[in-house]
Amino acid sequence: MSLESRDLTADTRRRQLVWFLRILGGLDLLALLAVVMPFSVMNGMHRMIGLGELPDAPLMGYLARSASMLYAFLGGLVLYMSCDVERYRPLLDVIGRIVLVCGVMLIGIDLVERLPVWWICLEGPTVFGLGGVLLWLLRQSRPEIA
Repeated sequence: MSLESRDLTADTRRRQLVWFLRILGGLDLLALLAVVMPFSVMNGMHRMIGLGELPDAPLMGYLARSASMLYAFLGGLVLYMSCDVERYRPLLDVIGRIVLVCGVMLIGIDLVERLPVWWICLEGPTVFGLGGVLLWLLRQSRPEIA
């Protein structure tokens, strides 16, 4: 592959990386809704996905809201980094690796907590896959060093 076509491919992958980060960050920011969501809505969603009644306890609300706030914070951070992927490339690489590990750990957590099979098959593998896509795009968009 010629250097010119490699640069074109890297530039295309860089744009894809930016959009991937912006979509991921934007989706994570949606977690802000759960921070302010009434408990009755949370409970209805919990029942709707087949997990039964959500315990109405202060710790349950705290964990749900603080985890949602953390997802939103990370989403904002990813959006910010998407504005200068070259500057944040090393940090994005670390994040990609951490996301891979988190995907595997989520499968274990889901199994220990005896979540439904559909949840186990969806959550951890999706997170792992997103980390893989991030790392792949980072490598494919790396500027060619002459």
